[in-house]
Amino acid sequence: MKASRWPKALFVVFFRREPTPAPPSASSSELMLHIGLRKTGSSYLQSMFALNREALAQLGVDYPRPASAAHAEAGLTSSGNAPSRRIHKVLRAARKVDTPLERILYSREQLSEEVVQLLSSSNGRAAFKEMLEFKGRPLRVVFFIVIRDPLEWAFSKYQQSVKHDRVTASLNDWLSSDAALFQEGLAESVAWLRNNGVDVRILNYSRHKNTLWASSLKALSIPNVGEWVEPPIRMVNRSLTAGELRIQRIANSLEGWEPEEIFANGFLARNTDAPRGIPALTEEAYEQFVRRATPLIDALNDVVAESERLELGPYDPAWSQAFEEEQRNGVFLDDSALNALIKSLRDRLVKYPRYD
Repeated sequence: MKASRWPKALFVVFFRREPTPAPPSASSSELMLHIGLRKTGSSYLQSMFALNREALAQLGVDYPRPASAAHAEAGLTSSGNAPSRRIHKVLRAARKVDTPLERILYSREQLSEEVVQLLSSSNGRAAFKEMLEFKGRPLRVVFFIVIRDPLEWAFSKYQQSVKHDRVTASLNDWLSSDAALFQEGLAESVAWLRNNGVDVRILNYSRHKNTLWASSLKALSIPNVGEWVEPPIRMVNRSLTAGELRIQRIANSLEGWEPEEIFANGFLARNTDAPRGIPALTEEAYEQFVRRATPLIDALNDVVAESERLELGPYDPAWSQAFEEEQRNGVFLDDSALNALIKSLRDRLVKYPRYD
């Protein structure tokens, strides 16, 4: 047996250079990447992008049709149209888009996390430079990042964690976790990108929540002309009310089923008009969050325009009242009718998976 064949074969498999993609219609393009952050209106923007693909094309912007187009066009949550949450795969896909238009738009909110992680090391930064300098098809890259005032962002992210990540903790306790803060290194990544010739445009959702579409078009240098089709659901991926939040936390404590089906994937999508719950938060927890968040806020404010600067608002006494009410009502009382009702629902769904 000739053992020498194996190393040669492995070398061929692992180090064979990837063939250059066939040149598309346009020799050079501007790639606009909307990369998040999470909880900054991404679902709404992706619905608008998907519903207005033809109108955007008339303005010279190609928004490749996403695999989840039906969800996006219906105003439901989707992952956008970027083919992956890995930046190198997105850049590769953009270079293969066959379009006569000079501008390509991709959207996927998870990309911000991957980009920041990649740029946190010298090897990652070197690899990213190589991605941008690929000669098969030149790309002028624009990163579009939407941020949000930190406490408001943390409130929304807590809701998302309860809906989708089986979180059972109260907001007051969860706010002390690392998940409640922006990803470390975000400001440094923005600075590095700009220093290396990448156009980074930043919008603060808290300043533009009522005009998010128009403000995003302006940030992306897309003319705001003509009639735009709005999603049928106005509040895309809305927050839970206080009662819904309580039910979802109880549901998350029960093993053997997918508790997010109660609200996140079913009820909320069909019942979009509901009053926003008041955060249940003590002043002590608020002050602790402020101490932890301030360094990140200061760093980000150094790389954003004055009109988009992050702010930490004052403590609202209503949050204390909501916390006291939450403590009185409790959440995990074994003898409560609500616990019994949710356990019954869980048992029914586990026994009859197609029950609706």
